[in-house]
Amino acid sequence: MTNGIRHGLFTIPSGTGFLKRLAEGLLTMSQENQGDDFALTRMRVLLPTRRAGRELRDAFLGLSKGKPLLLPRLQPIGDVDAEEIELYLSGYGATGYDIPPAISSIERQFLLAPLIQKKDPSLGLDAALSLAGELARLIDTVHTEDLDFKGLQDIVPATLATHWQKTLEFLEIITTYWPMILADRGQIDPADRRNRLLKSLAQLWREHPPETPVIAAGSTGSIPSAGELLKTIAGLPQGMVILPGLDVELEAESWENITDTHPQATMRNLLERMNKTRADVRIWPEAAGRSSHRAELLRSVMRPADRFGVTDHASLTQGLKDLNIIETATPREEAAVIALAIRETLETPQQTACFITPDRMLARR
Repeated sequence: MTNGIRHGLFTIPSGTGFLKRLAEGLLTMSQENQGDDFALTRMRVLLPTRRAGRELRDAFLGLSKGKPLLLPRLQPIGDVDAEEIELYLSGYGATGYDIPPAISSIERQFLLAPLIQKKDPSLGLDAALSLAGELARLIDTVHTEDLDFKGLQDIVPATLATHWQKTLEFLEIITTYWPMILADRGQIDPADRRNRLLKSLAQLWREHPPETPVIAAGSTGSIPSAGELLKTIAGLPQGMVILPGLDVELEAESWENITDTHPQATMRNLLERMNKTRADVRIWPEAAGRSSHRAELLRSVMRPADRFGVTDHASLTQGLKDLNIIETATPREEAAVIALAIRETLETPQQTACFITPDRMLARR
């Protein structure tokens, strides 16, 4: 670290308060630039969502104890502005990236619906619109994974060719006719445009590295184009990629055997894309020594099946500390117990409570 500048790959362990630790680190970096009152404002922080940006702003507000503070530029990683890229390039006398505008979701749905009705005239408009929404999601999924529809006819074995042929004929809507409509309108799909913008920004920064810090925090690079941008940022002179809860203590055997459904899988894939290993990832200084006592318990629960049971008993005992299980006879009784526990916590000074459940009916009770 020099003059408040950090560089490379970092992680903030789970259970340590990701956004608060991030805000503390950025404030520390800005304060280390003595005499530069605007060091914080020159930072660009790329976050996974707009909500994360709002919560990071609140974290800064909490650290400043309500005093006015000029914040960094907070931006969702997928919200790239084509005009900004053009403006950036103009400063280098370079040519721009000709990226067509994206078609709106509702406009796309209403354009796809008549194509569906032509394939099946028996469908009403409401059914056609519903199918159009599903086709639009399929289009976006393919673009998000940076794939295309080439070779679609070869997916299904020849033994199912007759049935699959009917599906292919229906999918001509998006493989043949839809690209023609977009080309005629001079538009592209939203996910396609996002991919092109992210790739353009990555190329731009590789060729013309920013002179100010760029921090990508909280993203795991699950979208290939975003992963490429993260790789670029990690290699910038003032670039930082801060991964959320990378398990740097999981033993090598388990790390190599985790499957694509494991929570750590996307970060492992991202590191492989970057040609990096966990040894290249440092703990964010403000999060050092703050590992949660539940970490080993969660690590044991999520360990691959063939590695289950390697955790020592003492670590599990510590992870189970203050963990209670209450069995109830009815959902109503369950809701009442939870409500009482939350009420007791909230009536205790300096205590907070959090209720997490996938059961919406339970949450309403």
